[in-house]
Amino acid sequence: MDKGLILIKKHDLKGVSERNMKSRVLNLSGCLFGIISLFSGCTTSDRLVNLTPELIPQNPSGIYSLSVRRDVAQGMVSEGDMRVVVGGKVYPMASNPGADGVYTFDYAMEGSSNRALYYYEWVNASGKTMAATPVQEFRLSNRYVELETTRAQPGQAVAVLGRGFRDSDTVMFGGQTLATRYVSAHQLQFDVPAMDAGRSYPVEVKTGETVLPAGVFRIDYSQLRAVPQRIDLVEGESALVVFSVDYDAPDPGIPVVMQLTQPGLLEWDPATIEVGTRSVSVRVRAIMQGTGEIQVEARGHNHLAMPVMVRPRTLGEGL
Repeated sequence: MDKGLILIKKHDLKGVSERNMKSRVLNLSGCLFGIISLFSGCTTSDRLVNLTPELIPQNPSGIYSLSVRRDVAQGMVSEGDMRVVVGGKVYPMASNPGADGVYTFDYAMEGSSNRALYYYEWVNASGKTMAATPVQEFRLSNRYVELETTRAQPGQAVAVLGRGFRDSDTVMFGGQTLATRYVSAHQLQFDVPAMDAGRSYPVEVKTGETVLPAGVFRIDYSQLRAVPQRIDLVEGESALVVFSVDYDAPDPGIPVVMQLTQPGLLEWDPATIEVGTRSVSVRVRAIMQGTGEIQVEARGHNHLAMPVMVRPRTLGEGL
């Protein structure tokens, strides 16, 4: 065969080989780009926020609530279904009517297991996964805790029941650490704090680095009383007003906030119902004549409005 022909054929084969290699590189790049795009869509289009705690108190029924919140990216389609995959099995989740974007599923733990691997995924109408969380784990704690009651007034003693309590455990009420009394390995006690009434707060037990949910607690309004119920003084006179509540004041006490609708009629010193007491005496002094009201507030208690009259001092009236 002619040497020139042989050289041409070798040159052609070399060109074909280079073109094939470039083609394969482009195809591989395209595949990688597609994979990256797919996973980018799963993480940036929507954001799935796991609301399930890592440690869940064990309960006799063996059913545990798993929950997730979906934050929808702007301009994204909201139609689809939320699913949770637990132990390789897929379960549909239901939307929570009381919380926008929150989905829940009650999972029945199988056998004697005390932990499970799971993840959440959002799928569109065709079943394609549009967003997913990493695989996570929840574990069961055999230290269950629960509230003896779920509502009371400030100052009332409430028990937290469970097992395995230690004297170093503390009760957290609405994120605030309370003075906690250790009764036994099965009971802790706390006094309802003087916080805004008519509201519910989460209650938890902190044991070491672990926080165990105990339930939700509602503070009811307690009765605040004043004696006398109205102020009638002559300029320059003073009188004692006693404010009282039904239960011993919890830590750190109950400040009594007084404010005049007509400034300048009276003056007084700040007052607080101290921890463990039920009343405080406040001396008010008449400064100038006029009428108005004292608006009295104490957190967790009813509001008081006390009429005030300060009369001018006439000739002959003593101080």
